[in-house]
Amino acid sequence: MKKVVSLVLVVLVATLMSAQVFASSPSPSSSGSPSLITGPEDMVITPYANKDNAPVDVIKTDLEAAKKELAAASDPKSLVSSLTGDNLTYGDLFDASIVQNGDIVASGAVEFTVSTDLKAGDTVQVIHRLGANNWEKVDAEVTDKGLVIKASSLSPFAVVRTSSSNNGGSPQTGNQVLVMYGIGAVAFATAAVVLLRKKENA
Repeated sequence: MKKVVSLVLVVLVATLMSAQVFASSPSPSSSGSPSLITGPEDMVITPYANKDNAPVDVIKTDLEAAKKELAAASDPKSLVSSLTGDNLTYGDLFDASIVQNGDIVASGAVEFTVSTDLKAGDTVQVIHRLGANNWEKVDAEVTDKGLVIKASSLSPFAVVRTSSSNNGGSPQTGNQVLVMYGIGAVAFATAAVVLLRKKENA
């Protein structure tokens, strides 16, 4: 019995450690699925989650490449050194393009607003993919109308959230996973101790 309990505890600890690694690794999400609120005529916003429905094939290709680059950069600052703050995590990844007659139209400086789950005043930064492993930080602000972005051109964008973006709200998904694993480990350990004591007293 003791060997079984020990084995299960080892498995639980190993799982908890792997969950910690997973939770601490920033990865772009698609929970917000941003959509266009205001912007140039014919602008199309394509969240990463909807890449398969992109109006132009190159948008899907660019989004997939962007996600790989973000996933490979464990620290967003390694992609864009001008980012500020600690404990940065990737938020939504999406493409913004002007599409006319099935083709992407080149644009100059542009300002647009997308929907977001952030609240006005939240601290957030946005980075813009200029090309392969070439990203820049762009002007961005969360207002009561949405996330306002100003960029020199269009292509994939990624939201970079700072530790203050949650504003003391509920923990992020990764932290919730750790809490659940921790509670499970404590509960199992307690049950194991009780069973062993009952067996010894029998």
